[in-house]
Amino acid sequence: MSTVVTVYKIGNGPEFKRFLDTVIRIPAMVLARARAIVVRLAAYTANLDRFFSAWATTERTRFGYG
Repeated sequence: MSTVVTVYKIGNGPEFKRFLDTVIRIPAMVLARARAIVVRLAAYTANLDRFFSAWATTERTRFGYG
């Protein structure tokens, strides 16, 4: 299994827009239900894999809580 590392230059211009589009913005629908807020993913991108991996790591370590 190989790991791909993408380096982003944060600054003014198209680099920041690309960073937002590939890392920050996740196509999703947010639904307010009677007792919960439901988030449904509208489309899958390769970056969602990295997001869920980071989420699982954060949940696993819990950063000293619990």
